[in-house]
Amino acid sequence: MTEPSKDTLGKNLVQFYDSLAPIYDLKYRNPSIEYMKQIEWSIIDRCTRGRQMRLLDLGCGTGSLAVKLANRGNDVVGVDISPEMVAIARRKAAEANVQSRTQFLVANIEELPPLSGAFDFAYSAFGAFNHVRDLRAAIQGVGHVLSARCRLFISLASRMGIQGMQGDARSARAPWKKIEMKEVGRAVWTRFYTRDEVEAALSESGLSLTKVGGVFYLVRPSYVQSNTMHFGLKQRLMARAESLIRWHGPANHRATYLLFLAEKAVPSESRS
Repeated sequence: MTEPSKDTLGKNLVQFYDSLAPIYDLKYRNPSIEYMKQIEWSIIDRCTRGRQMRLLDLGCGTGSLAVKLANRGNDVVGVDISPEMVAIARRKAAEANVQSRTQFLVANIEELPPLSGAFDFAYSAFGAFNHVRDLRAAIQGVGHVLSARCRLFISLASRMGIQGMQGDARSARAPWKKIEMKEVGRAVWTRFYTRDEVEAALSESGLSLTKVGGVFYLVRPSYVQSNTMHFGLKQRLMARAESLIRWHGPANHRATYLLFLAEKAVPSESRS
């Protein structure tokens, strides 16, 4: 499938996520996604625990993570391309009484608007970077607003993982796909990356990789809404086994979602 143009991609993302926004929090309510959220949260929690920080949420969606972190005393700037998603995030911040510690902006994470001051930590959960055309440029833009030695955490869907999930070798050779969602009657342009592509983008953007892992090596992901939030016995056992190898290669490049934790290098003049 051909790569979408810049304008086509931007319009598609806005239309898709504006349509998804009213049902987003319900749509992704199931044990599988909750499992992934817990893993992402454990990483973000470790990186932000112990002091108040200025945080950048890239692809903030409906703002759940931003509000949670603001409730702990952090200042959070959330960025999302969907005006409807941002509107919900602002309502959540108002309901939690953290408006003074949150700012939500309608913007493309591939082209961040001017942001005053440096951030202490940036994160992007649940594959927001799977919607950018130029991963290196997008990560480079984020790096510019990070303080020295500050970390960036991103999770994104892996091309190798999608191949395994769909059983189609062609998926590994075609980075761009249109993912249909029947609930909104639309499809969204999505790019799937390999581990090597992400590592190269991080390195070329002046960020050093701290660790890489993955989600859904052994547990099969589900995107179907569920009334239960708990795994069955077999899934719990598989999740336990997966946790033991999460940060160990080379198996993790086969995960459905890859997890990357990187750190901004200290400028050479600062080290001398």
